[in-house]
Amino acid sequence: MPGVVAICGAGNLGRRHLEGTLNSGQVDAVHVYDIIEGAFAACEQVVGDLGAGGAEGVLHRSLG
Repeated sequence: MPGVVAICGAGNLGRRHLEGTLNSGQVDAVHVYDIIEGAFAACEQVVGDLGAGGAEGVLHRSLG
């Protein structure tokens, strides 16, 4: 059942969760939240390498 996934923290562990989520092919959207700008570069690399698999990827620097 496809859905929406939120990953809080885009560091090493969050990046691995993002990889697994995108590889699963079971999600419509992935929201990644982190306060550190540099963490998003690694997540963008993962999406570039794996593709989003049809999922929408959204990076958030704040929850507001």
